[in-house]
Amino acid sequence: MIEDILKQVGGASGLGDKAAPLVQMLMQHLGKSGADPQALISQLGQAGLGDQLQSWIGTGANQPINGDQAEQALGSDFIQNAASQLGLSPDQVKQASAEALPAVVDKATPNGQADDMISGLMGALGGGGDLGAMAKGLLGNLGG
Repeated sequence: MIEDILKQVGGASGLGDKAAPLVQMLMQHLGKSGADPQALISQLGQAGLGDQLQSWIGTGANQPINGDQAEQALGSDFIQNAASQLGLSPDQVKQASAEALPAVVDKATPNGQADDMISGLMGALGGGGDLGAMAKGLLGNLGG
């Protein structure tokens, strides 16, 4: 799961070795909903991403979002904090988050079920081994 997301985000955004920490921060941020996927669905729905969210959860093609929509969904505090921690501009974080968010939700719901989302996110974070080492290996393979 993580490898696919890093390929997509790292390649599309040009973040190189900063893609892995950003994706990890994004997954942790989304996982704050605890065990209640409905809280996360509500958060994204309130940001006006209901239709896109359903496409990410479902088994069909994922509808894209733009950087401003990603900021609405994640909150400006997340964007600013991530930019500060990673030494990126807020616009870079917004664009990369717009690439990552659909992929993260999609990969966390492989069976098209929203109920699987939080456990999928947390499993990827906790059960996926050393994300940093995995990202370095992957990004090395990508030439980043």
